[in-house]
Amino acid sequence: MPELWAVAGRRASLPCNLSEPDDSVTLILWYKGETKAPIYTLDARKGALDKARHFPSTELGARANFVMSNDPPTLEMNPVFAEDDGVYKCRTEFKRSRTLTQMVRLHVIVPVREVIIMDEHGQRLRDVIGPYDEGSYVSLICEAEGIPHPTVTWWRESVLVDETFSQTSQGYVRNELALPKLHRSDLLVTYSCQASNTNLTVPVSASVTIDINLKPLDVRITSIQRHFSAGRKVQLSCESSGARPRAQLTWWLDNKRIQSGKETVSDNLTSSSLSFLPKADDNGKILSCRSQNPALSNSAIEDGWTLTVFFVPELKLVLGANIQPDAIKEGTDVFFECNVRANPWVNEVKWRFEGFPLYGNTSAGIIVSNHSLVLQKVRKEHRGCYQCVAVNSEGEGRSEEVMLKVKYAPVCRHPSVAVHGVARYEAVNVSCEVEADPPQVSFRWALNNTVENIDIPSQSSEGTISTVVYTPRTMLGYGALLCWAQNNIGHQKDPCIIRIIPAGPPESVKSCTVSNQSVSFLVVECEPGYDGGMRQSFHLEVYNSAVEHLQANVSSQESPVFQVGNLPSATSFILVLYASNAKGRSNSVALMTNTLMPAERRTEEEASNAPKEEASNVSPLLAVLIGVVAVLVVVAIAIIIVMRKQGRDLDKRPPTQDNVIKCDIPLKKDSDDIPDSTVESPDVIPNTNDTQVYIADTGEMNGKDETTYEFFKSKDYPYDYITAVRPQKSAPREEEITYAELAHKEAQCTVVNRMQPPTEYAELDFQRRLPTYPWPPSVRDDPMRSSLEAGEFPLMGGTTSHKSKESLNIPETTTETTPL
Repeated sequence: MPELWAVAGRRASLPCNLSEPDDSVTLILWYKGETKAPIYTLDARKGALDKARHFPSTELGARANFVMSNDPPTLEMNPVFAEDDGVYKCRTEFKRSRTLTQMVRLHVIVPVREVIIMDEHGQRLRDVIGPYDEGSYVSLICEAEGIPHPTVTWWRESVLVDETFSQTSQGYVRNELALPKLHRSDLLVTYSCQASNTNLTVPVSASVTIDINLKPLDVRITSIQRHFSAGRKVQLSCESSGARPRAQLTWWLDNKRIQSGKETVSDNLTSSSLSFLPKADDNGKILSCRSQNPALSNSAIEDGWTLTVFFVPELKLVLGANIQPDAIKEGTDVFFECNVRANPWVNEVKWRFEGFPLYGNTSAGIIVSNHSLVLQKVRKEHRGCYQCVAVNSEGEGRSEEVMLKVKYAPVCRHPSVAVHGVARYEAVNVSCEVEADPPQVSFRWALNNTVENIDIPSQSSEGTISTVVYTPRTMLGYGALLCWAQNNIGHQKDPCIIRIIPAGPPESVKSCTVSNQSVSFLVVECEPGYDGGMRQSFHLEVYNSAVEHLQANVSSQESPVFQVGNLPSATSFILVLYASNAKGRSNSVALMTNTLMPAERRTEEEASNAPKEEASNVSPLLAVLIGVVAVLVVVAIAIIIVMRKQGRDLDKRPPTQDNVIKCDIPLKKDSDDIPDSTVESPDVIPNTNDTQVYIADTGEMNGKDETTYEFFKSKDYPYDYITAVRPQKSAPREEEITYAELAHKEAQCTVVNRMQPPTEYAELDFQRRLPTYPWPPSVRDDPMRSSLEAGEFPLMGGTTSHKSKESLNIPETTTETTPL
């Protein structure tokens, strides 16, 4: 049986052989398969074959036609349908011959009309698909249908990659292409699926193009790696390429994102800049530039540096681990540790106390060992702020100051001995202030008067200050007030001392000199005398001898130094100086001086120039005369030295009432040195350029060995006379002068009952001892008693015990006369 192939929709020609040479055809019948009714009939029984009638069946209709002109004649079906597939039978009947039957197999090919590409979820894919992540799995499914079943193949560009296919239950032919891991090379590649079931047609195909998200290929920090300095800003840059879409660049510091700078894109290259300010804490951290495709998870790559940051030393000062800052008291050991953090490292750690350098001193209990400081047996003086300092190439670093608090027993806030001049029955407020930590203190007062210690119970306290109101009523009421304090740390070792001495007028000024004399100006300088136990002030009265009136009156609250100006020239003056306090005034001291004449300076200059002009005319004879004069001068000096020595021996004699010095100021001239003119006219004060020192007084004159200058009766001076005094040198003393009130021998009472003259004083030479003041359990056991007996305390004549006199070491004679 012959077989014919026809494509559905096209023409199909079924042959039927009519070659019987001796007979003519009367009827041609076409059958399909096993059907009994013909599908096409050609009837020539009533005429010639070329005029035969054609009868197609309703199934074929007008698309079927039997063509006699073909050789052999054929049944043409145009178009042919898929349903036309089958076995056809052509039955030919002749007039005389027997019926001829011919069979032919028609295969109707249904071509592939469409190729469908789908993903694994059945979603149809067209054109550009994706984007898929780089490295991901992709499955492409291609289906087609046709009769017979088509061949379905996959092509990568023009290369066949898969020709395996299968038939589904729905009659489709399927070819599944698996791409297990997309590579960068798969980007924008076209995959085509072709389906074909005959060579008579062109294969049908469908294509897809794969888009891929690509990871960055590289990233690098393009700046030069180096060390950084803390606090100095630097600019860094980073580049990345290979990502699709473009990479996103970010900066990270120890996996913590930091603010990035400007980002630029050029072709396939992405750049980012960073303005970075390193800190000390960044040393050793990793600074990285991270490149990531935002469309791809786990696509980040990075380039990083381990930072080297140089910084000024950072120091932290701490106390030792077992030291409680609020429990440090005197006598304990304190340990400081300086923790240093620096890059580069420091060479040395130094220490400071209260802002000043602190150095090791083993003998003082200060031990410095680079990073540690030990204070052994701390005292009150160790309180304050401590600090450690270190230096490297970046600069100097200092720790925070640590305040060291040391709890200590009370001590005097003002360790010097205070002195109060008080009259009898005069109440005085005496304060005692201490320093202590803790400041909650209690006080105890006592009086030491060289005879006994007496507790003083009445007191008032406020904080670290205690006050008593004290009134000396007898001479035994004078002495030293002692004040002790106590807190929970301990007792005060050395008491605060306030000396209560009898108050009186001050002493006269001493060692007065006149300097800087000019035509109208002069300066007077003196040394102050004893202030009488009270604050004193100093006074200068300038009397003009020519016109006999007070020229100037100057006072000073601080020291006996006076500057007097606007004085008439070439004039003699009497300068009267005295001191005063609330109890009265001292004896006055008078000085004779004068202002210069206007021409004196020029005369002196001419006199000083004259020897220079004559010096060039010195003859040998004059040189011999000068030598003789020099020998005489040496002899004269020797004689003066011997005389002065004899004079000092005379000065060592005990003073008498006749030659009592009324002022201990050093004198320029003795009374014997006064010019003869003075003796001839005692009422006239000599006019000389040398400053003289005198005593001015308003009392009765008793100067047997003194030269007196009386003023004229008409003079309005407040002084009766001015006495020129002779110098008397006192033996040098190492200790300060202390005064005690003495009673007359004939007095039987403890107080001298007289109105005139004023109180008599004598100098006492005391033995000094280093005092110690423990807190005694009782007043009479106080170990300070022996040392305090050597103070400036009042004595009562005839009542002082023998023991007291021994402790005071009163000499046989006084070394300085006292005012009467």
